[in-house]
Amino acid sequence: RSMRKTRNNDNNNNKREKEKIDQRVRHLAGAILESGNPGEESYHQAVSDFDFWLRSDGRRRNPGTTADLICAALFAALVQGQLRPQAWS
Repeated sequence: RSMRKTRNNDNNNNKREKEKIDQRVRHLAGAILESGNPGEESYHQAVSDFDFWLRSDGRRRNPGTTADLICAALFAALVQGQLRPQAWS
């Protein structure tokens, strides 16, 4: 019985930690949206801060998420005309 209670406490702690991470992700993503346009220094700084946070803490925040977010951001910038692809030389 105490093992079950311990497992439940661990699960609750994990859930609370994930909720804190989710809140931080939303906050940092919102900061990127509010920081300016791609190409502006404030935008690049906000993206850099987000990238650093995602990869810190022993990479436990799933750095694969970083690649997904970068792809989504690039796609959105292309669709909105904020980014123009250039040919490789």
